Amino acid sequence: MMLRFLLLGMLMLTASACSSQVPFRMRILTYNVHHGEGLDKKIDLGRIASLIDSLSPDLVALQEVDQKTQRSDGVDQLEVLANLTGLHPAGGGHLDYGGGKYGNAILSRFPAVQQKQIDLPQAATNGEARSASIAEFEPGDPRGPQKVVFVSTHFDIGRDEAHRLESAKTITKEIQESYEASQPVILAGDFNSRFESKTVELLNEDWFASNTDYPRPTYPAGNPKIQIDYVFVRPGREWKIVSTQVVEEEVASDHRPLLVVLEWRGRE
Repeated sequence: MMLRFLLLGMLMLTASACSSQVPFRMRILTYNVHHGEGLDKKIDLGRIASLIDSLSPDLVALQEVDQKTQRSDGVDQLEVLANLTGLHPAGGGHLDYGGGKYGNAILSRFPAVQQKQIDLPQAATNGEARSASIAEFEPGDPRGPQKVVFVSTHFDIGRDEAHRLESAKTITKEIQESYEASQPVILAGDFNSRFESKTVELLNEDWFASNTDYPRPTYPAGNPKIQIDYVFVRPGREWKIVSTQVVEEEVASDHRPLLVVLEWRGRE
């Protein structure tokens, strides 16, 4: 009997040691869901949720999510996606549209402990107001950071890049003024900016991009030509980019999802 307890104790210690050696990783997904409307003109939140669920993300940055708008038959799409995936919702629509709201949102494996929304600059009078949803999460894993800040955003489109540059500066300034430089932050979304753009170049000065070697086209979904969806992190030295993948989904939205696996190698 004593030998059995000793063997059990040794096995538990070995398992614990192995567990502590496995690095902490986070699966980050950013997806412009086009209010659930696919290239087949069908609004189908079920297939969006099934795709998200199949990728097992820890944090999801969503763009163009409808909440009780007329075009979506009054459905709160964030609530539906949260229920279908079993993930926690955060953020939500900021723009009045069709009797409801639409905009950025977040899904997370962990409940948000704090959340807020900031407005982004609107360069033209006919431009669409944009924002960034910011939420704080506590993963609760001793191998990882105590707190992770996650930002979901969607920059305005247009020929003049000035408003996107200002949006990048606004988000960076907000993070710098609100958090210590050592605070782990993940920024994800639809930046409406090509890989070689000044906006991406500017973000790379203060953030560490998930792919800096070559573009991974995410748009349009049917036959992607350009990358406009990205994941950025800071501080760069504390994160390792394990993989970056454009998910092969051609119909569910007008964008393809971007999945990035991060490994935490910092110390708080």
